[in-house]
Amino acid sequence: MELTSQELLERNTQLRREVAERAEQAHAQRVRADRLHLQNEAMMDLTRNSHLTEGDLPGAIRAIVELGARYLDVARLSVWLFDEGHSRIRCADLYELAGKTHSEGLTIAAADYPAYFRALEEKRTISADDAQFHPDTREFAETYLIPSGITSMVDAAIHRGLATVGVVCGEHVGDQRCWSPEEELFVASLADIVALAMEVAERRLAEREVERSLSLLQATLDSTADGILVVDKSGKIVSFNRRFVQMWRIPEDIIKSRDDDRAIGFVLDQLSDPKAFITKVKELYTQPDAESEDVITFRDGRVFERVSRPQTVGNTTVGRVWSFRDVTEDRRAQEELLQAKRLETAGQLAGQIAHDFNNLLTPLVAYPDLMRRLFPVNEKAERILRDMEMSANQIVEINQQLLTLGRRGHYNVALFDPNELIEAAVRALEIPNGVLVDRQLATDLDSVSGGPAQIMRVLTNLISNAVDAMGNSGKLRLETSNVYLKGSLRRYAHIAEGDYVCIRVEDSGPGIPSEIQEKIFEPFFSTKKTDKKRGSGLGLSVVHSVLEDHKGYLDLDSAPGRGTVFSFYIPVDHSANLPAPSADGVIDGNGASVLVVDDDPIQRDVIT
Repeated sequence: MELTSQELLERNTQLRREVAERAEQAHAQRVRADRLHLQNEAMMDLTRNSHLTEGDLPGAIRAIVELGARYLDVARLSVWLFDEGHSRIRCADLYELAGKTHSEGLTIAAADYPAYFRALEEKRTISADDAQFHPDTREFAETYLIPSGITSMVDAAIHRGLATVGVVCGEHVGDQRCWSPEEELFVASLADIVALAMEVAERRLAEREVERSLSLLQATLDSTADGILVVDKSGKIVSFNRRFVQMWRIPEDIIKSRDDDRAIGFVLDQLSDPKAFITKVKELYTQPDAESEDVITFRDGRVFERVSRPQTVGNTTVGRVWSFRDVTEDRRAQEELLQAKRLETAGQLAGQIAHDFNNLLTPLVAYPDLMRRLFPVNEKAERILRDMEMSANQIVEINQQLLTLGRRGHYNVALFDPNELIEAAVRALEIPNGVLVDRQLATDLDSVSGGPAQIMRVLTNLISNAVDAMGNSGKLRLETSNVYLKGSLRRYAHIAEGDYVCIRVEDSGPGIPSEIQEKIFEPFFSTKKTDKKRGSGLGLSVVHSVLEDHKGYLDLDSAPGRGTVFSFYIPVDHSANLPAPSADGVIDGNGASVLVVDDDPIQRDVIT
């Protein structure tokens, strides 16, 4: 059937209309596709943004509003966040596209705009083409929308879990704008990105807080005087501080390896009793909740206090913390104090008895010679008298030691030459011919002052001990020198810095075992055997006391098989020089009488 002209015209018009509509739909689809492509690019850019990945929330929000405003093509895009009480929202960042400016700080109370805040809780997005009359946004018309020229709004709630924490708000200025589903989805995606930025920021903050706490903990541990070692339940090293490494002198390569077996092996080699050390460690590892405190000693004389306690997380034991404190100097100071108290006690005792004892000794020493003068003496009587004199002189020597202890600090101070005292001491002692005396005496010694008789006693005690240690053969080295001391010596943690004259008495004897090296300075301690000349046990106590009175120091270096060296140091007296020696020591009485005064009649008789 043929169509009329009118029908053909209408048919053509309909076809043109359909073609136009299809073309318009195709264009809309292309625009939508382009918009989706751009929005996807925007989302990808945001997820790679360094502010977001580094947890910089203000920087991330700033990037979101700038990029969102450009891709959404709105006059203003802003992010608002709820306060803790959820009673108001605060503008975190508002970006004006035209002026490329940012602002923040404006707050809106939820109570003033109940419809809008209710919509945020109930809806994913708020799409208000006519914002001034839309039921969810018209509350803002008079106070905000009309003054700002805003006609259309598209908002998306920011959710974290089930909670609404804020809103992303897109604001259009000018003719009303009909928001497409893609634009609503884009704003919702921006809200999700903000939520992601908040989560990353919180996680980064928590990580930094953990790092700060760990750094603070490590700094605290490193600043302590104790060595700290943390191990897991199996004994594997978890953590330690620098002090631990310093105290145990562990090499860097062992520390870096974290090899427990190497570390323990290195530690055990230093200990006096490695078996007891490892036994205690194994015992505690089988008792995870046990605590322990003990003392460990080293071959080189160091002493550590060791404390071990379980490390717990909640109610679960996860490892063990070992704490080590170096108490070497404390122990040494305690020993010095105890020794000083023992010497003080011995001195007090000596002071009480020595004077009376000396009075009783006087006739025993003097009468044998008087008896020779007053009575005929045969060979047997002479032998008896010599034995009496020998015993009396030995008692006198012991009493002189007691008197020295009892009269500590009571002596006439005078300048003296240590070299002269050494020569006098050698002459006074019976040194066997088989003992070679090697003198290394400095000729430029600084001046020293004190009690020459007391220093003479120090020398005779040390030289006599050296000769006794060597027996009938060996080498005795006597040396003097000027030295400058600071810091510490073997037997002294701290010494007064300054100039000293050092006197060394060295022998080639058997040496002194380390376990008795401190005991030899105790009063009445003696190593003399019954088959040898007995010692009083006061010699080194007297030496120590005399040098202490002279503000000097006595140091010892000895080991079995390599002899013994006693070094004592006397402070230099910078205030004076040695006087020139007199021609002789003879005093001419010129016929004068001597008046003898003593409250003891025996003393008067003997002296007269």
